[in-house]
Formats: sequence, C-alpha cells, structure tokens
Amino acid sequence: MTSILLSVRPAFAHALLAGTKTAEVRRRFPDVATPATIYVYSSTPDRAVLGTIELEGIDRPAAASVWDLYRHEIQIHRQPLEEYLENVNDAAILRVRSPIRWPKPVPLALLRSEIGLEPPQSFRYVDSAREELLRLCANGVTSTTLSALTAVG
Repeated sequence: MTSILLSVRPAFAHALLAGTKTAEVRRRFPDVATPATIYVYSSTPDRAVLGTIELEGIDRPAAASVWDLYRHEIQIHRQPLEEYLENVNDAAILRVRSPIRWPKPVPLALLRSEIGLEPPQSFRYVDSAREELLRLCANGVTSTTLSALTAVG
C-alpha cells in the first residue's frame, strides 16, 4: 500500500483527524493507488505528524466547480478556496476516511534526526522503513531506542 506524508495547515490537519473534514483540496496531486495511508503533518505552529487518514479516492473536478461539489466536506470558505485555485483548471480532491489521531505526535525534530524525513511543501512518498519508524515514534518509542534500532538495521 502506498504511504504519503501530507503537509497541511493546522486547522485543516485537526479537522481531518477529527473526521469533520473528509476531503482535502490540492492544486495538483499525482495518481495514487487507493486505498493509501496518509500521514498528516501539521505545519507551524504544530510542526508534527499528528496521525493518519486513509485516502479513499481522488476526484479531479474543474476548479470552478469545487465549491459547489465539496463545500460541506472541505471546511474552507469560498473566497480563500477561489484564491487558492486561481489559475488552475482542474483541482485534486482527496477523499479521506478512517482518521486516527495519535496520542503522541511525532515532532519535526524527531522526523529529521531519527527518521530522516523532511516535511514537504505539499506531499512526499514514505517508504516502508520510515513508515515503521513513524509508527514506533507515535507509540512512544524514545529517540534513544529508535537510534539503537536504526543503527542495527
């Protein structure tokens, strides 16, 4: 299964993980086999991976029709949406489900030092080894233990 680290503004990250936002709008997004796991990275001020959501599918509507089709799922006001999608013909709507908020977020410092992941502007793929390290960190494995595990492997 494909795994993706997705950078999201904090208000949207929290809404995705609360299950109140069930679609994420992107100007561009590649074709990804679904279902896929999305690791939700909340940007400043959180600067941490907060949990996961499942990518159920990707719709590609005309940018001009996004508000009419998805306004109840995207949790963004019309004007900021239109500004975001300005000069875009087709948008990517990531339909998501099954949010899991981690009890222990994985902070940026740990992402960089122990997992070797740099948060993307938009998204990046996550290989299986880094995915396992992310899950270990979310379950409370300390950076000392993590360093020992990565030194062995």
